[in-house]
Amino acid sequence: SFFSKQLEFIQEKNKLKHNKKISFTSEQIRVYKELIENKRCVVSAPTSFGKTMLIKEFIFNYQPNKVVFIVPTNSLADELIDDFDTIFKGLDYSIFDIIKIESDIDAKSIFIGTQEKYYQIHQKYKDHIDLFVIDEAYKLSDKVNSSREVILNRTFIDTLSIANKVILLLPLVNEIGGLKALDFKVLKSDYAPVAKKFQSIIDFENELLKKISNNDDSNLIYFN
Repeated sequence: SFFSKQLEFIQEKNKLKHNKKISFTSEQIRVYKELIENKRCVVSAPTSFGKTMLIKEFIFNYQPNKVVFIVPTNSLADELIDDFDTIFKGLDYSIFDIIKIESDIDAKSIFIGTQEKYYQIHQKYKDHIDLFVIDEAYKLSDKVNSSREVILNRTFIDTLSIANKVILLLPLVNEIGGLKALDFKVLKSDYAPVAKKFQSIIDFENELLKKISNNDDSNLIYFN
């Protein structure tokens, strides 16, 4: 039909450069264009929006030399390192989470790791960074209960002055305080490009327990 042909045309036109199997939606394109145009921005959107995918596409298209990607856990860092290795292996990037001396950092490099690992590197390497990304950046506003919160905020503040582009990724939130003074553009979207099925259940807790007890597989349950 005419509409299916139009959809095919749009999907073909919006295909990602780093993964030809995926096409951006119009809302993802809107955020991506703003992300390109602004040196400091906050991307606030649901988990399923594809915020990390935006970063991959930006790196693939613009190939910034020095990239830092802060993530909250070592397991997530390991997963992303494997993923980035596959995507960027043909672009001469070295992808790492730890170094011994500053000379180990190649001209084109992507650091992916926790704030603790980055802070160790930052003590040795204080030169220019082309792209600085913090995933789950809402943790910057967490109460200081341990050194993790202190180090995350310290790395953020210290890197602002040497980073050409800074992107903060966080879930959809109502308010993001303290960033306007630092000239951050807030890119907000409630769009979730994932199919959902909503079902009204009476006596939810008992029904949930029944489903779990009758299921031999592992269960993963999310709550708001």
